[in-house]
Amino acid sequence: MKNCFKKLNILIFLLILNYCNNYSTRPLSINPLIILSPISGSSSTTQIQGIERTSTGHILRVAVQNVELTFKGYRIFQAPTEEQVQNLNPNRGINCGNLIQIPNVPTIYTMESSTNPLGIANLCVFPVDLISGYYASIRVVYFNGIGVEDGVSSPSNAVFIP
Repeated sequence: MKNCFKKLNILIFLLILNYCNNYSTRPLSINPLIILSPISGSSSTTQIQGIERTSTGHILRVAVQNVELTFKGYRIFQAPTEEQVQNLNPNRGINCGNLIQIPNVPTIYTMESSTNPLGIANLCVFPVDLISGYYASIRVVYFNGIGVEDGVSSPSNAVFIP
């Protein structure tokens, strides 16, 4: 009788494997965030500076809403030109530290980029000093599976670092 139950369990397991094929290996598409400013770094119509220099680094203001279950955080990139920052290898950026809050409300959030942060950010801090005259872009990082490298979204808009 025990042997019969074992065989039945194996048969059920094999049937489940055979008929449970509603999965995909396609990359997960997650919307990138938007740094709130034109390329010049500030907007005359909204008076919002998307990126602003502080005494110890930079403040970035972003529009973002990430409610995906696989959401992990953000990664910042910098390069000498707008084209280069948009096309950098997804693994070359710097991840932000611990999230201060989960960005699930559509509002303006602040991020700080500094090795000596002031504590102004309400979303997260990137432990890197940005280079004035370069361009910055941010990507969303998401969990891709156990033993698999984290995924990243497409890049945000690129802004000039003052």
